[in-house]
This record gives sequence, structure tokens and C-alpha cells, in this order.
Amino acid sequence: SLSSGPVVGPIQFLCHDVSPFAYRPIHEFWWERDRPSSSLVYYSTERVFCEVAMRLFYTDHFELPLPDDHRFPMSKYRLLRERVATAEWARDCELIVPDAASDEQLALVHDREYLHRVAAGELSEKEVRRIGFPWSPELVERSRRSTGATIAAARSAIRDGVSVNMAGGTHHAFRDRGEGFCVFNDAATAAAVLRQEMPEIETVL
Repeated sequence: SLSSGPVVGPIQFLCHDVSPFAYRPIHEFWWERDRPSSSLVYYSTERVFCEVAMRLFYTDHFELPLPDDHRFPMSKYRLLRERVATAEWARDCELIVPDAASDEQLALVHDREYLHRVAAGELSEKEVRRIGFPWSPELVERSRRSTGATIAAARSAIRDGVSVNMAGGTHHAFRDRGEGFCVFNDAATAAAVLRQEMPEIETVL
């Protein structure tokens, strides 16, 4: 199975085969695998120890042209990446810019007519208000990249045991509309992509 682990701020942890631990708050988390050779990450209140070159996906440089008084703290993604890039525990981790999610991947969970209207800038005023961001080409690209990051992190979690999308969790989006600063549902899309690519996956948490 694939389980989506704890979300800390904008970080979305994706862990493979560690579901008993997936929903404990990270500040309470201390994990040791039964098989020392496959132990991957240990969490504690003080530090995070990585024993693999974990892949961390980021999209913060795909910025949105937001008004100065907009309430969404977009800079948090950049600040997070900068902090991680200089962290001792992340010295062996790999920071990666993901590919954008494709139309075919997004269409596994989203209505194609909605995808067309998003790409063409044809959302109604009501739909734009529900999303909470003004429409722009940058919004479309950013949303595709963020979803692509979750897909890439999910694949890496299957291969390596754990991976991170540092700007994931856009789970408020519905099949035919966005909502709550979410244009595309990255978690649902990644789950659908993995189940298509790997039929042996039975459960995604």
C-alpha cells in the first residue's frame, strides 16, 4: 500500500509501507524499522535523520502574480526550500523540480471540460472566487507542477520508501471545480496514476 504521511506546514510526506505510523504528529514521531538494512528515516523532537538520499520535490519558483494584500502566504514554499537546502539532516537529499502533470493524468480524476476551462482561462467569477487565486497562465503551470510533484514523490516513495513534495496537499479540489486555493487534486491524481501504472497497489491511504 501507499500511505500519505504527516503533513507539516506545506510539506507532504509520502511513505511506502509505513501506514501504522502515518498519522502520528511529526513532533511525536520516533520510528525504527524491524529490518536495519531498510530503515529510512527517524524522526524526533530535535532532529530528523535520513539514511537515504531522499528525493524532495519543489515548485516554489513557479510564482503566481498575486496582489500585495492577498492573504495566501505564497512565500512559505520558497522559505521552506531555502531552510531545507541548508539543513544538516538534508545534506544527502536531492532537491528536484518535477515535471508538470499531463492532461491525461489530470483527467483520471478531473472532468475534461473543467481542465479545458482552467487552461483557457474560461472559469466563471464564481469558480475563481472558490479557488481563491486570480486566474493566470502562471496559476495553471504552478498547479500542474504541484500535482506533478506529488506524482513524482509517490513514485519515489514506492521505489525508495519515502519521498516529499514540499508544496503538496491541494486536496480541496473537486472533479469539476477548484476550491480553497486548490485547482487540481494532487493526492487523488497521484493515487490514480499509481493505480494505473501499478495494478498491484490495492489501497492508497
